Amino acid sequence: MRWLEEMALLKRDFQAEQLIITDDTFTIDHERLEKICRGMIDRRLNLSWFCFSQINTVNRDILKMMKKTGCYSIGFGVESSDEGLLRQMGKPITPAQAKDTIRTTTELGLKTQAFYILGLPGETKSQMQATVRFAEEVNSTLAFFNMLVPYPGTRDFDAFFAGVPLDEIHWENFVAIGENCVLQKASVTGYEIEQLISWANRHYYAHPKRLINVLRHIDTPYELVNYIKGGCSIMKQIFAARERMQAHDR
Repeated sequence: MRWLEEMALLKRDFQAEQLIITDDTFTIDHERLEKICRGMIDRRLNLSWFCFSQINTVNRDILKMMKKTGCYSIGFGVESSDEGLLRQMGKPITPAQAKDTIRTTTELGLKTQAFYILGLPGETKSQMQATVRFAEEVNSTLAFFNMLVPYPGTRDFDAFFAGVPLDEIHWENFVAIGENCVLQKASVTGYEIEQLISWANRHYYAHPKRLINVLRHIDTPYELVNYIKGGCSIMKQIFAARERMQAHDR
């Protein structure tokens, strides 16, 4: 199986100890997933690994199997706490499912990452604030609050940039995790979304219990370095939003 061959090669030729599996569909095909997990055990690869998953594609038994083979953390796309917005995105999940899946994952001893998007088409400021409060209820190990970046060719790009000349678009800001909101013609201004992202990060990570929980889940030097980098990125985003707020108030 190609997956197992590549893992064995990384272990043998590059002394890999940890893998990050960036396949967003990794847990959809349970038969394939089981073959990979069983193969990792049979080959005694002894690799620690992180992957992304969908809320509705794992259950307790699958999560147990993944943990047994070395999975230590899973990233879930929760996106929003509003069921209407989730349906609009084509996400076949509910907020209740998201909360239950992440709770089960945590109970089994796996770290969790939850990803949220602010600035969806038609999304109001109160809906964004509700998503941030919902993130606290979900209580994942890490939470990522991102501004919507509608790439060209998508329905959302057409909604936000219809009639906007291409040479007037700040393409340098079209990055997954950035400081500057690129949205135009949004129901909430880009400035307000930037401030909401800053508020969300401060609100989530300033809680002493949650911060301690993050720190106590650092198991390797690799994780420590990445947590430091992530923390620096969040602080940079917060300071940038504060500078824009001060400029806005002057």
